[in-house]
Amino acid sequence: MRISAAGRADADRSMRPQPRDTGTRTHRTDEWASGIRLRRARSATKIARPRPWTVSRRVGRREPPPVPRGAAGEQKSGVGSVDQGAERREGAAEERTEIDLPRLRAWVREDFAVDLTVIDPVTAGADAAAQVWHAVASDGARYAVKWSGGGSPAGLILSARLAEQGIAGVVGPVPTRAGRWWSDRAGRRLSLVPWISHEPALGGMTRRQWVVYGELLGRTHAIEVDETLTEVLRQEDHRTHEQYAAVTRAVGRRLGVVAGDHAEPVARTVESPAASGGPDSGEPAAEYADTDSGRVRPVPEAGIAADHRRDDPLVRALAAGWRASAGLISTLLDQADALAAELRTRSTPRVVCHGDPHLGNMLVAGEDEVWLLDWDDAVLAPRELDLLFVLGGVLPFAQVTPEEQSWFFDGYGPVEIDPVRLAYHRCTRALEDLAVPAAEVLDPATKFDDEQRAEAVDIALSVVSPTGLATLTCAALRELGRVGEKAPAQAPD
Repeated sequence: MRISAAGRADADRSMRPQPRDTGTRTHRTDEWASGIRLRRARSATKIARPRPWTVSRRVGRREPPPVPRGAAGEQKSGVGSVDQGAERREGAAEERTEIDLPRLRAWVREDFAVDLTVIDPVTAGADAAAQVWHAVASDGARYAVKWSGGGSPAGLILSARLAEQGIAGVVGPVPTRAGRWWSDRAGRRLSLVPWISHEPALGGMTRRQWVVYGELLGRTHAIEVDETLTEVLRQEDHRTHEQYAAVTRAVGRRLGVVAGDHAEPVARTVESPAASGGPDSGEPAAEYADTDSGRVRPVPEAGIAADHRRDDPLVRALAAGWRASAGLISTLLDQADALAAELRTRSTPRVVCHGDPHLGNMLVAGEDEVWLLDWDDAVLAPRELDLLFVLGGVLPFAQVTPEEQSWFFDGYGPVEIDPVRLAYHRCTRALEDLAVPAAEVLDPATKFDDEQRAEAVDIALSVVSPTGLATLTCAALRELGRVGEKAPAQAPD
C-alpha cells in the first residue's frame, strides 16, 4: 500500500516522538552532552567509506566545534565502469600524504586563479583519505580547500549541477581555469568550494526554515537525471543493507565468543560463519571503514577478539547490550533481507538523493537560508531514502516532530510514500549505525583510546535504545504487519 502526504500523520505515528511546546523555533536540548558529534558528515556508517558520524574526539573537546563544512565532498561510493569496490578500498587504504602550504597555495593560484593569504588545516572531518583547509583569499573571500585521494568526484559534479540550476541551499565548487570542478595534483583531486559558516541546524529551526528545507529537498528530487548523472552516481539496487548485515552478524559472533556464551540470544544475530562471510563461507570476511586511519579493515575473527578483548570492560558492556537487544537486531536483519527481496521484484523509481540529509548536515541563517552540505553519499535512489530523515529522523536526540514534518512537507509538496521502501531504508540505516562503531570497538588494531571507544559503544547501543532507530523501525514494521505484536528485546534505558 502507498500513503499520501495528507495521510502521513496516521501512517507514520510509530516513528514520532511526543510533540513539544517550544514556540516558533524548535530546539535540540543538550544534543552534545553525550560527547558524540554527528556529521553525516552519514557519510552514516559506511562499510567501505568514511563514517557518517564523527565523535567529539576528532576535535578534542566535548562542545560543538565550528562547522568547517561548505564543500560538497567527493562521492565515497565509486561510480562508472571501474571496479567500484576496488576504487573505494584503494582510496581508503592510502596513507595520509602531507603537503607544505606554500605548495598548496601555488597549486590553488595556478589552477583556480585564487590567491590565498591564510590557510588553516581543518581536523574535524571524517574523511581520512582527504585533507581539508579553511582558507582566506586576498580579496577576503573564504574557501574550503580539499585535496582528496579517495572516492570519486561525483559529489562535486552533482553539487555543481544543482547550484547551476539555481537550487538555493547548495554550494557548488569553484571551477578551475580550464573549466573543470577539480584539478589533478600529485595523484589526487584538488577542489575549492566557498566556505559556509552559518549556524548548525541542530540548534533548532523555525517553521519557515523547515519549509525552505522541504523546498530544497523537493527541488533536488525533481532534477532531471541525465546520462552524466547516471554515469557518476551510484544506483540503489536494494543490496545496500548486505554489507552492514554482514558486519552485524560478524560482530555478534565475536561478541558471543568474548562473552563466553555461544547460545541464544547473542548467537541469534550471527547465524553461521557461512552466512556472514566467515572463514568457512568462501566469501570475503565482513569489513568496516576504520574512521581513524581511513583503512578498510576486516572485522576481527572470533578468536582474535576473544584473545585481545575478553577482559575489556567496554567490549563486555557492548556484549551485554547486544545480548539484551538480540531479538531486535535479529528482526532488523531478517526484515532487511525480506524487504530487499520484495523490492528487487519491483521497478525502482530513482531520483537524485542526498543520501544523508539529517540536521547535522545542515546550516541555517535568517529565515530563508538553509544549506544542505556534504553530498558525499549522493545516490540515485527512491525518494524514501532521503525522506526517512524527516519522517521521524535518525538521531535519537533530535527526532523530527509531527509539527516539523508538516512544515517540511508544506515546502516539499504532495508526495506518495511507499511504506515498504521506507521500512527497507530504515532497516539499512539502523544496521549501518549499529555495526560500524561496534566493529571499531572490537578491532584490536584500532588506535582509539578508551574514551573514544566508550563513545563508540554509546553510539552503537543508542541505536537499540528505547528511542533509537532500531526500536522505532521495528515499531513501524509492526504497524505494517510485518512483525508480531510482541516487541523484540531491546537494550535497557
